Amino acid sequence: MHSFLPKQLYGIGPWCGSENSCYTRGQVFVLFFSPLKGCDVNVADSLIDSYLSIVCVGDMYEIGMESGRYYSINVPLKDGIDDQMYFGLFKPVIQSVMDFYRPSCIVLQCGADSLGCDRLGCFNLSIKGHGECVKFVKTFNVPTLVLGGGGYTVRNVARCW
Repeated sequence: MHSFLPKQLYGIGPWCGSENSCYTRGQVFVLFFSPLKGCDVNVADSLIDSYLSIVCVGDMYEIGMESGRYYSINVPLKDGIDDQMYFGLFKPVIQSVMDFYRPSCIVLQCGADSLGCDRLGCFNLSIKGHGECVKFVKTFNVPTLVLGGGGYTVRNVARCW
């Protein structure tokens, strides 16, 4: 990437493949709070099984490569995490990344598949929990683009966004 591009913080949602586009560059700090590798969710549907093989990739050793080394953090979380536990991790991690990286903009992806009762997700967050995370990120007064993302129970997605 060219040096005139702004430093960006991207992520904060389940791993969706976008990490690969920035894995070797330091211009974008990629941060993911994602299911622990091999998370155990009771599923029978083959579509769900194939989805979990994609998203259950939370490995704390995925830190970037080349000039992107240490500009990628994956925070692996156990299934069933609730609002209180999530925010207890989210706040200090975000604070540390903001202090270290000082991005000029943030792309905040809040996938609704982290909501409890999502048919494919394995977290137990509430809509209020999502809102608390967004509210905290906004305290940094950095231009922020909030995106949706996953979410496989339509009524939950509609209520969340």
